[in-house]
Amino acid sequence: MNTFTIDGTEFGVNPATSLLSLARDDSGEVILMFELEGDQAQYDALTEPEDGEWSWTLYPPHLYIRGLRVPQAASSIPSVINLPRPGEIEAALYLMAHNEISNLSLFVSSARIEVTGEVDLFGEVKQFQAKFEQPVA
Repeated sequence: MNTFTIDGTEFGVNPATSLLSLARDDSGEVILMFELEGDQAQYDALTEPEDGEWSWTLYPPHLYIRGLRVPQAASSIPSVINLPRPGEIEAALYLMAHNEISNLSLFVSSARIEVTGEVDLFGEVKQFQAKFEQPVA
């Protein structure tokens, strides 16, 4: 089941705009591209009350990790990967701004990813986690 939570709040997953890609670059290394967007209907329900926890936001959260080099085996078997130093790849949680993520752990295979970490949302550190299984064509 696809899931995307921040600080215990489930935002759902929009599978139409989310993707997981493992591709080889020119040197043969496997590069991860991951985009995960929250579900609009679920987000709307969360933000309907004007005094709700997430009412200050305007749209669902968007988690992205772009350009992460993963072990060769990750394209065929699940691997646990830790985020390199900040600035080495594009990785953030976009929610009204590009918010830095840290303490990131990934479990990735060719069609499934599980991500856990922390995000700094305007001075408050919150836990997040996501699970996404991409449909096999």
